[in-house]
Amino acid sequence: MSDTSIYFYRRNEPFGEFSNFYISPIELDGYTWPTSEHYFQAQKYISNETHFQNILQLATPREA
Repeated sequence: MSDTSIYFYRRNEPFGEFSNFYISPIELDGYTWPTSEHYFQAQKYISNETHFQNILQLATPREA
């Protein structure tokens, strides 16, 4: 049986577009998120509007 797994650790390597750090805006819940990592991290602060909005405005997924 052959291995059909793919690995994506860095956004600039093969399959990098599947990484949460891949720069590609997404629209969810009425906001445009710079990356899926921004969205993921903001969900931890759904009840804290200040932190939620701060994450939305951060420049990079690493900062988020």
